[in-house]
Amino acid sequence: MTDPTDTDHGTHAQHVPSELIPDGLIQITNYNEEDLGTLADDIAADVNAPAAEIRSSLEKLADYNVPIVEAERSVRRKYGEEEL
Repeated sequence: MTDPTDTDHGTHAQHVPSELIPDGLIQITNYNEEDLGTLADDIAADVNAPAAEIRSSLEKLADYNVPIVEAERSVRRKYGEEEL
């Protein structure tokens, strides 16, 4: 079994049970409709892709508890934006 506290697990997101998260740290996986809609609009404007398609991609990642920062990075790469 993989150690869920291991931070060197590539690009795969893991949901870590709260009792395994060290004091002072949090796991950010909470999304709301407004966050995803706004983020999808921002990404769509930057990569010239349909916002609905971007939002769908973000929602799929959210279903797997991918942190919003990682989800945004992944979707931007998917639509051809290069990382700085």
